[in-house]
Amino acid sequence: MTWEKISFFLFQLIALGIFGGVFIFLLQRILLRTIEPKPLNSNYLTLSDYNKLTDRLKTELEQEYRSDLKLLSTRLDFLENRLEKIENILTELQKEIKNLTKEFYSSGE
Repeated sequence: MTWEKISFFLFQLIALGIFGGVFIFLLQRILLRTIEPKPLNSNYLTLSDYNKLTDRLKTELEQEYRSDLKLLSTRLDFLENRLEKIENILTELQKEIKNLTKEFYSSGE
């Protein structure tokens, strides 16, 4: 190899390094523009906007479910009271039936 070929080869390496550096620099700038957060008035949501939205939805759903749960709890208490009354009536009827059957069989003898 002559010095001309070696210098030409080094020139190519340096040129390739410069163009590669410029290419990487431009690529970084383009990627940073596409990744950076958009302003709030745009159509894109940032992570903080998403977190605020999910927190707000979570609190709204919790409030709705709590009110529904209170209503269902009240209804359940009412139904339990009704069931207890029905059970009491049934036990009284069973006692009355036993007494009537005793009287019927004792009067038949």
